[in-house]
Amino acid sequence: MVGIGADIEAMFHQFRVPKNAQDALRFLWWRDGTGNPPVTFQMTRNIVEATDSPCVCFYGLHQCAEDDSTELSATSDSDSEEKLLF
Repeated sequence: MVGIGADIEAMFHQFRVPKNAQDALRFLWWRDGTGNPPVTFQMTRNIVEATDSPCVCFYGLHQCAEDDSTELSATSDSDSEEKLLF
């Protein structure tokens, strides 16, 4: 068995939110306290603390493995890559 370390927060930020879904991730930010009017921002990357973030990342990793399955199957056992994701 092999232990693996990873930066989970960085993994979440690897996944971009499609432009047609970014409007749902708008939020207000007060730069200098509450005295000034808020500024509207929107997320373009996966949110770390969102409930669905692990599912989004898992789907993305699975999709990458599936997209590259032709290259992987030529160099290694493709069934073992599938097992690693589960």
